Formats: sequence, C-alpha cells, structure tokens
Amino acid sequence: MHTTRRLRLSLVTSAVLLSLPATMLTSSAAASASLNVPVITLTTDAADINTSQVLDGATENATETPGSQFLTFGHQQAPTTLTNGTASASAASSQSAALSTPTALPLPVSPLDDISVDAAATSRATATATSSTAPVATANGTLSAQFTTSGSVPVFFTGTEQTSNTDATDSCSHASVVLTGPVSRSFAASSGHCKEVNPGHQQWAQSITLPAGSYSVDVDYSTQVDDNVTNGEPTSVLAFATLSANLSFLPPSAQFTTTPSGFSASFNGAAAFAGLSGRPVISWHWQFGDGTAAVTTQPRITHIFPASPRRAPTYRVTLQVLDTAHALSPPVSHTVLGTATTLAVTKTALRLVTSGVVGPNRQGRSVVVTLARKVNGSFHVLATHRPPLSSRSRFATTFRRPARGTCRVVARYPGDATHLASTTQRIVSC
Repeated sequence: MHTTRRLRLSLVTSAVLLSLPATMLTSSAAASASLNVPVITLTTDAADINTSQVLDGATENATETPGSQFLTFGHQQAPTTLTNGTASASAASSQSAALSTPTALPLPVSPLDDISVDAAATSRATATATSSTAPVATANGTLSAQFTTSGSVPVFFTGTEQTSNTDATDSCSHASVVLTGPVSRSFAASSGHCKEVNPGHQQWAQSITLPAGSYSVDVDYSTQVDDNVTNGEPTSVLAFATLSANLSFLPPSAQFTTTPSGFSASFNGAAAFAGLSGRPVISWHWQFGDGTAAVTTQPRITHIFPASPRRAPTYRVTLQVLDTAHALSPPVSHTVLGTATTLAVTKTALRLVTSGVVGPNRQGRSVVVTLARKVNGSFHVLATHRPPLSSRSRFATTFRRPARGTCRVVARYPGDATHLASTTQRIVSC
C-alpha cells in the first residue's frame, strides 16, 4: 500500500485528475511569478478500490485492488453466486476511476492549477429462494489529496452528485466531499432507504478564499443493494452513484456591463477572462434577482423584468462564468433599479381625472397615460397624454368622458438610462 495513503478502513475507490497540461506548465509558473500569486504545492494523493458481496451476513466474498500514485485503473467484480441451506443469490459490484497526469513524469506540482475528481460506483444484487434471503452488493470509494499554499489564494469549489436506484426501498447511494484545513467545507447527498435527505441530484458551487496553510480534500462515495425475495421469484435491483468535484485555484473571473431599456436590461459578459490556467470560458450563468436564471454559451443576454411591481424594486443581477474544466468563477453582481407607477381615476359629469406617483422620484420626466374604450370586445385608444412628473414625482391629467361603456386607463413610465419602466392600469365605467 502506498505510504502516503490516508484512507479509512472499509472505504474504497476514486480518482484524482491533476489538470496540468504539459504545454501549460512553464507558462503557468511564469504567470505565477509575474502575478506574485501564492505557490500551491500538491504534497500527496492516494486512491483505493474495493468490492464485496454478502448473503445473510454469513457468506462474504471481497476483492480489493489498491491504487498507486500516477496510475490509471479500473475494477469490476464479476457476479458471484452465494448459497446457504435454503437460498441462492448472486451479487456484483463495479467501480471505475482514472488518474491522469502529464505524459512526462515526475509531475510538476508548483503551481497547481486545480484538483478535479471524477468517480463512479455501481452495485447489483439478484436472489432466488424458497425463503427470505438478503444478498448484499456494495461498491465504495475514497480519495485523499493534500496540498499547501504559501499565501491567501482564491478558489472555487464546484461539483455534482447523482444517485439513482431501481428500487429505493432496497438500495442506497451516498457521496461526500470534504475540504479540511484552516478553512473547511463539506458537501454530501444520499438517496434510497439509507437516506437522511433524498435530492437524487445535487450541485454545489461556492467561492472560498484559502489562507496560507495545509489542506486535505477527501472524497467518499458508495452504493449498496440488499435484495429481498418474495415467493421464490428472482428479483434484481441496481444502485449507482456518480460524482464529480473540482477545487480550482485562481479560477476565471466574471465581468459584465448593464444597459436598461424600457422593461428590460441588456447584459454583456464578454469582458470575463480565464484564470491562471488559461482555460477558455464556455458558459455564462446569470441570476437576475427576480427569481429567474439563465445559462448561456454566449456572453450577451437581454432579460425582461416584471412590468407592474407594487413597489420600486432593486434587482441584484449576478454572473458567474464556467471554463472548460468546469471551474466556476466567484460571483460578480450589479444592481438594476426599477420603478413602480401608481394610478387613481375619479369621475365628474364630463371628465375622467387621473393621477398617480412614480417611485423613486423621477422629477422632470414624463409618464404616458392612455384612455381606451371597449368596442365589440376590444379596447380602442381614444386619447394619449404625457403629463410631466412634479418635484414629488406626481402626475395628473384629465380626459373628456366618453360615451357610456367600459374604459381602460393605462399609466406607463417608459424608463430611462438608470431605471426600468413600469406600468399600471384601471378598468372603469365611462
């Protein structure tokens, strides 16, 4: 067993992908020196793999394949027939993991661009018996990677965990990622009968600034199937877990501009730039602050905001960018200011009197007030006024009262260079 391995007993597989293309090593080191960034050094890494099958807790068949540093490996346990006095069953487990490095060894590790983890485990059990039996198949994995940084360094921790079970009552899956050191973080998800929570699919993305010190990234994942037989019929259940995680040092950076226009705003994230590794940005992840989001493969997007808010809103629009290694940038946010327009309508014998307020104060600008009357099921515009906003952002205007019927009055603030548009309406008897 590798002397630097830090594994818990009975844990198993996984992989580390140290993403340092040979063509990038010299330029990365030069960039590190010119930018005066902290030196990040990978100190150890270790991986292991294991499978086991159990029948009624009495018969166990296990195989362990230890991993070695800087190796690519995979392992599958063939179906194993397990028997006791009244039952027979088969169980199989498989895992796969890959450790990839530059073609030339030894591996240069200073500076270290990022640590990426990709791992998967699958378990399957089948049983036939005249009485209840419980074959168990398990597939588990673990990875440890340690590194040090000479100074404070920004990183982004991202990943996904997916579990699936053909029979959630007879199988479970679990995966976790733990960063420990002067700053610690942990992410985990479970599904199936061993669940504490059942997300099925979980994603995480978190910006972290790591102070100088020593750190460890530990990844564990596992699946288990324990199949119960009914009426002597063969049954089969399958559970699998897949995991990806990335701790990216000096990740890409997001930048964007904002241009409001009417009820919408245009955003341009073309100024986003790659991190120290030089990997290109491939997607832009937008949060618009109104409960909606979008992911684009181009840097420009236009978003339409709610037209009739009750109060003047402030939207916090946030952008993160993703590079080709799935490293996510820290979030960058802009504030988009909205407006809210109120409207009141009163009637006299000859007039419809309208008034309202635009917030926040847009003194010196104008609103558009439109009067329409319903004819044959449709509203037809009779008149449009553009009253100015007073020093207190109030407006008022009067329309000649049309023939008896149903009227609609609409007040719209058209927006300006710094604030979005807003609108409101009233339906009244003419």
